[in-house]
Amino acid sequence: MPHDISVIGYDDSTLIAFTDPPLTTIRQRVLSMGEATVEALVDKIAGNGASRSEYGFRPELIVRASTGACRLRQPRVSSRRSPGRGGRGAAEGSRRHR
Repeated sequence: MPHDISVIGYDDSTLIAFTDPPLTTIRQRVLSMGEATVEALVDKIAGNGASRSEYGFRPELIVRASTGACRLRQPRVSSRRSPGRGGRGAAEGSRRHR
């Protein structure tokens, strides 16, 4: 890794940075998510309406050594010869003119 394959983890646990190679990961704002959840639960228990029905939390990409740059694929070269005049193959057409 990362020459042949790239690996990405999720949640960025504390030990992930110490793997070999260190793992690229998606970090979530767990503390903010927990605070919003507790606040919504306390509001619900108190009989208050929910302030929001949906919460958005922006994840963060933490790039480490388990990922590399994307390699571009080389165009495939066909082994078939393209047709010449009259629907004949290129080799066949060249024999005719010798």
